Amino acid sequence: MQGIHFFLFRKFTNCLTLAAVPGTELQCKKMSMIKIKFFVLLITATVLMPGCKKYNVTAPYPPAMSTNKTPAENLTQKPWRLLSYGFDRNKNGLVDIDEESIRNCEKDNSYTFNKDGSGVVAENAIICDANDPVNQFAWTLTNNDTVLDFYYGKANIIKLDADNLYIASSSTDDIKLLLIYGH
Repeated sequence: MQGIHFFLFRKFTNCLTLAAVPGTELQCKKMSMIKIKFFVLLITATVLMPGCKKYNVTAPYPPAMSTNKTPAENLTQKPWRLLSYGFDRNKNGLVDIDEESIRNCEKDNSYTFNKDGSGVVAENAIICDANDPVNQFAWTLTNNDTVLDFYYGKANIIKLDADNLYIASSSTDDIKLLLIYGH
């Protein structure tokens, strides 16, 4: 910053001393415009910088159940798509690239949770090998709406709001299977 300051003011001082020299007026006007633009940019940056937010990146997920709707309402409002899943081997609460297990045939599947506790998995355009195009399942929310019970297995709800469903296997192992759904 000091170098820019010196450069701008040295040129400006030269313009003051050279103003009487014919042919230097245009150069001095250009230098004055550069100086004005620099100071406007500096003032703008100074005013806008306090408005920037630093997000907490240490927590892998925002707080669970963050909407005014009940968990059951969020779950049943519209079909979900599996965005990512894998075993969290490094235990950071995320599915990292080297932990990702989603197959292309799973990316277009839709998961519908009905209000009556039934559900449907539709394979859609790309059907995974040996899967039926449509599969039924049953579900219920238990443990104060923090566990999703599929009757054949349970998953802990990490986050559930209008647009996100993050669940983890409820096994006793340290390494959890994380599943991330969205709309």
